[in-house]
Amino acid sequence: MYKKIDLDPYKTILKILLLESYLYENPNIKLLAIDFKKYLHDGSITSLELDSYYMMLKKITIYLIKIGDLKRLDLIRKCFYIKTRVKLSINKKICNWQYYEINILVKNWKWNFNKIKYLDNIKY
Repeated sequence: MYKKIDLDPYKTILKILLLESYLYENPNIKLLAIDFKKYLHDGSITSLELDSYYMMLKKITIYLIKIGDLKRLDLIRKCFYIKTRVKLSINKKICNWQYYEINILVKNWKWNFNKIKYLDNIKY
């Protein structure tokens, strides 16, 4: 685990909080794979929901809101954003699905340009 933290701390934070959310659900744990299968069978899956880290973010978000931990909610959103490497403040001419979807998330989170620019300048 220590080695993994050095390589990708943002991914590690997401995974640790995912494990914590599973512990919170115990004994009725609902794995991400089950959600994924449900989306596929329902036909309600979007391109973003195919992303495993987005699925983690969604599950962790529900958990953190449920326990009222808004500080860590902001932390995992930052980790997810950095992990995507989209860089909304820099790559304004890119128009792929990731850029579009992350831009929508950031607007929903009510992030201002300065916060986005700060995160975009983090070396990763």
